[in-house]
Amino acid sequence: MTKRELIRNNPVRFMNLNGIETWSKQNDIINSVMNNSETIVKSSNAVGKTFTAAALVYLFLLSYENSIVVTTAPTFPQVEQILWQEIRAMNVRAVNPFVPARSMTNTAITLAAKYFAVGRSTDRESNFQGYHADHILFIADEANGVADEIINAIKGSMTGSSAHLLLIGNPIMPVGYFYEAFRRQDISKLSISAFDSPNITGEKMIPGLADAKWINDRKNEWGEESGIYQSRVLGEFPSSSDKSMFNLNSVNYCINSVTPKPGHVVLGVDVARHGKDETVFAELNGNEVKILETWRGQDITKARNFVHLWSKMQPKGVIGIDDTGVGGGLTDMCRELGLNVLGFIAGYRANNSTLFDNLKAEAMWQLSQAINMHELKLPNDEILKEQFRYEEKGYSAKGKTLAIDPSVSPDRLDAVNIAFYTSRVTQLSDKVYGG
Repeated sequence: MTKRELIRNNPVRFMNLNGIETWSKQNDIINSVMNNSETIVKSSNAVGKTFTAAALVYLFLLSYENSIVVTTAPTFPQVEQILWQEIRAMNVRAVNPFVPARSMTNTAITLAAKYFAVGRSTDRESNFQGYHADHILFIADEANGVADEIINAIKGSMTGSSAHLLLIGNPIMPVGYFYEAFRRQDISKLSISAFDSPNITGEKMIPGLADAKWINDRKNEWGEESGIYQSRVLGEFPSSSDKSMFNLNSVNYCINSVTPKPGHVVLGVDVARHGKDETVFAELNGNEVKILETWRGQDITKARNFVHLWSKMQPKGVIGIDDTGVGGGLTDMCRELGLNVLGFIAGYRANNSTLFDNLKAEAMWQLSQAINMHELKLPNDEILKEQFRYEEKGYSAKGKTLAIDPSVSPDRLDAVNIAFYTSRVTQLSDKVYGG
């Protein structure tokens, strides 16, 4: 029996002999992927799902000569900084490196012309077309956030008899292919709760995986009935009764316990449209949110002067402006001044239009996830806290996520949302958006 056959027959034993420790649920995933054309895994946090995906990259390459592995995630930073960071680290930790260091870059392993692994972004479907090999494995990490168009493109490339697909991630939204697949009978499906962690069951102790303290802390922070607890602790899709866009325990944590870290500076501007609405200027400096100024009334000239003064104090800063209605006039004024402006149009098509009804819903949901993960320092602003409380999520007739505003316009939340979105899309860019 050849070495490749030995690995295929017992992939878990091969990993363990090479110093890569796994536990029972990880072994179930590995065996399922190696023996089924499609495996889908919904999982809590802190159970080693990305570690398992990284192990499968090596297992598949070493099991089959002339094989290809293609990995992806909702954003390219997630590809490079999460999954492929784990892939690179695993090669270093192995008793005998799985591949020579010279064969590896940040997002690729190249062993021969048609024998490689690569990480691809999800910005276009063509990234997953044209792959041909005797054996091919596609891996989508955080798969609930990968658009259906991308998953369909991947499945369209699975033409060989030895083509495999792993979709793995937190069950964060009850929409899309990742959600619907759990109703099908022709797919190998696995679920992992934090309560399955070997640190809980006593199977073995693995530092960094969920333990009783981690679960109890999340329970106290998020509440057992919250959607984020259901998803990230129980490994289950949030119930349809969970309508809140933001978890108030997480909001309070971000107000009271997160340390400010200065960095990329952005101003988010929401312009008043009616008599009682506010014009709001929200600054995001690194991870810290501040409400700089608010007023009622549609004085665009006053707003232009405020933005112009801010840009003089923050010459490298970027300004995001609600570019619909009255705000469109402010956007035009600021561009005439040559300011670094990005227009935000809430009703525009979302980047992930399979999951989100429009750009506002996508940005608002991403803001909620950053707050859930304690990535932001929020201000202790009572009006903003109330707007977090009453913003809801819903679903369109096509199953796409909606952001549902309360009857009173959430102007401060909208300004924070615009600042957060603008920061995300301009973080690594020096482009002058007003130009």
